[in-house]
Amino acid sequence: MKKTSISFALARFVFISYLALAIVTIVIVVNQVVNSINAQQEQLFEREMATIAGNYRQFLENRLIILQQQSLYPIVIHSLMQQKTMLEKLRI
Repeated sequence: MKKTSISFALARFVFISYLALAIVTIVIVVNQVVNSINAQQEQLFEREMATIAGNYRQFLENRLIILQQQSLYPIVIHSLMQQKTMLEKLRI
């Protein structure tokens, strides 16, 4: 077995230590970046879902208002939907 000097062994130990520290740091940074990207994608998805739900709720509320207004004047709506029948009734 070859004998190595203390300074060379110490330099090798320091190099391996720094290399291990760099690898651990890179793993931690990459993990944080992936977590951040996933959180932002989830937040974007939740915002899109909230927008779609709000638009759908507004659509249903508008339709409900229209139906309520139409229910106040059923004869007008009936005459619009069945014009021939109403014209015949008016002629009689």
